[in-house]
Amino acid sequence: MIHPPIIFVGFAMMTVPFAFAIASLWTKTYHDWIKPALPWTLAANLCLLTAIFLGGYWAYETLSFGGYWAWDPVENASLVPWLIGTAGIHAMIIQRKSARAHKAAIFLAILAYIGIVYQTFLTRSGVLADQSVHSFVDLGLYGQLLLFILVMTFMGIGFYLYRYKDLPSPEKESTILSREFMTFTGSMLLLILGLVIILGTSSPVLGRLFVDNPTPPEMAFYNQWSMPIVIIMALFTVLGQHLFWKRYTWESLAGVLTIPLILTSIASVLSIVLGDVRSIYYMVFIFAAWFAVIGNAAVIVDLMKRKPKLIGGALNHIGFGVLLLGILASSVYTESLLDERTANYNQRIAQGDVYDEEGFPVTTPREMFEMELNSPKLINEKWMVTYEGYELSDSPRAGQQTYRLKFEPIDGGRTFYMNPEVYPMLTTSTMDNIEWSVDPHVRTGWTSDIYLYVAGSKYVQQENERVAAMGEMQPAVDQEDDKQTVEINKGETAEAGEFSFTFQEFLPAEENQLPDDTQIGIRSLIRVEHVPSGEAYEVEPLFAVYTEEGRSFTYAPTLEIERWSLKVQFTSVLPESDSIELTVEGLSQSFEEDWILVVAEIKPFVSVVWLGTFLLMGGFSVSLLRHWSREKKTGENS
Repeated sequence: MIHPPIIFVGFAMMTVPFAFAIASLWTKTYHDWIKPALPWTLAANLCLLTAIFLGGYWAYETLSFGGYWAWDPVENASLVPWLIGTAGIHAMIIQRKSARAHKAAIFLAILAYIGIVYQTFLTRSGVLADQSVHSFVDLGLYGQLLLFILVMTFMGIGFYLYRYKDLPSPEKESTILSREFMTFTGSMLLLILGLVIILGTSSPVLGRLFVDNPTPPEMAFYNQWSMPIVIIMALFTVLGQHLFWKRYTWESLAGVLTIPLILTSIASVLSIVLGDVRSIYYMVFIFAAWFAVIGNAAVIVDLMKRKPKLIGGALNHIGFGVLLLGILASSVYTESLLDERTANYNQRIAQGDVYDEEGFPVTTPREMFEMELNSPKLINEKWMVTYEGYELSDSPRAGQQTYRLKFEPIDGGRTFYMNPEVYPMLTTSTMDNIEWSVDPHVRTGWTSDIYLYVAGSKYVQQENERVAAMGEMQPAVDQEDDKQTVEINKGETAEAGEFSFTFQEFLPAEENQLPDDTQIGIRSLIRVEHVPSGEAYEVEPLFAVYTEEGRSFTYAPTLEIERWSLKVQFTSVLPESDSIELTVEGLSQSFEEDWILVVAEIKPFVSVVWLGTFLLMGGFSVSLLRHWSREKKTGENS
């Protein structure tokens, strides 16, 4: 609930630097706008970052794709303006410090807001309704949003181009070993990453120019393009931070970076060995991430000795490196939880020994395993897992099932329970089809999480069959096979179908259970057992005789055992033999053990993802407070 308002605040606050940039073009004061605009840009980016974290955490805890980021259009709608806004912050800092990058700072401030308007158009106009997991559809605002973005783009970019020749330009270019060059390079890398994501998000719209039904890009598109960019960004964060605070030659810079490089190499080798990393690409990624963490930590150590208030940028970059480490570990090295049978089956698939009905080799491994009620299974040779049943309730959602799985570590550790949920989506379900949704259970830990949800169950299957059958003509059931009368003496057992019925004793009937003018009212305690499974329930059916207008009637309500869809009715008392007569319905229905399909994974170091995000938030907060307090003092002095 807190995610939407925070992202809205971030979007709204990005209007302020846009307005300052337009005002600077209007008044031809190309430098003064930076001082008041920079704190607003930092605040907007902090709100967007917070909203992105909340959205990712919500997705991880709620959705069944098993992650915190899926490159969904609505997710990208918040990420792209944040990237462009962060690029703008870098350009603003250069302009403020060195009176350079006026063109880039103004352009990025304008582009960040246009990015918000454009991404709002993509997600709220309905053009991407089929490509997003979010239930945003056409709100009838297509024309208004399109007009809005055209006006903002024409006004912003058009005015920028109109004033372009008047914007200050540096008399000479910056050298490579300068804070201006390094900071500007970081800004451009952020912009490039944002443009790549915009291109991928917009492809279903742009593709309509060439084909009728274009498909959105796979997640691999974003991953393959973003990874090399963020590797370069991670390396430049260290170079940029060192050069931002001091001047270096190539030799002196190499000397300063010697210790961080040694520590980075040690940390990278340990991560590669302990994580059993085989990919060279991932090894480079790990090295770059650790370099961002350790290299920027060295900058913070130096700044803490001189001016602790200046650590915001370096803290941001440490958070970025930590975030990269967490993303790689939690997404690439996720381990599926499987029972021995499924694991062996997947191994046979990997060896090419499994074929489908048409003789083609099966290449897709199974990612789920089946569990039957009260039948423990050894999972990943670590836990003995038992499915203990489910609870059906209408709170907080109608038709919600809460499943109960017990995990017992075989090394003697502490037993714990996981309770994933499944519920029908009432807004999208129809009379003949139920749309189901899941609510995973995540057991968090310092080094790894267990992520688990129920992908199917006997209850869900039965409900689907019941709803589907409502619109079809069903064959008549043979009443002789489906319904049977059973006579049982007290203390004895009678069998019918797969069930046995034991008449244990008579019980008194409560007055509020009986009709008026009841002559005889009694209950019988019956133990009903499903013989193949040994599962049993006790029921207390009622039998009564009452008079109405001088005539006698019997009252024998049917009791249903939902577990087996079995109906039991106490239809008669036979005093001469001290026995009763039961009428049982549902015997012909085949009984199937309660079962569920489980998808479970071990996700390493998801906590590192959250830690990296918190460090980024901390860096933005430190920088925001510093710049805001400085502008406040400037306003008071003026």
